[in-house]
Amino acid sequence: MISNEERIQKMHERARELKRRRDKMIITASAVLSACLCLILIGVIAISSVPSGGYTGNPYAGASLLDSSVAGGYILTAVLAFMAGVVITVAIRRYRDIDKEKNVDKM
Repeated sequence: MISNEERIQKMHERARELKRRRDKMIITASAVLSACLCLILIGVIAISSVPSGGYTGNPYAGASLLDSSVAGGYILTAVLAFMAGVVITVAIRRYRDIDKEKNVDKM
């Protein structure tokens, strides 16, 4: 027979495993969505900077999708910096969560 303490221990282990799986699924889905959005953004910028028809094109026309002023390059830089900041923040939070789980498991 299994004692109540052992049952509780197994229940907590199973709950931790389910939480890890759910977190992994959410992170994977977020990563795939971010990669798709990044590829779409790069594709739109590449397509919009290629001259078509009688239009001669502008080398900085890619960011004019977001703003029609001359500051398109700055906007593109800001978008890329924001994406890098989000990636770094998610990585740090994930590392801290893993570290916290390791400390809980030791107890």
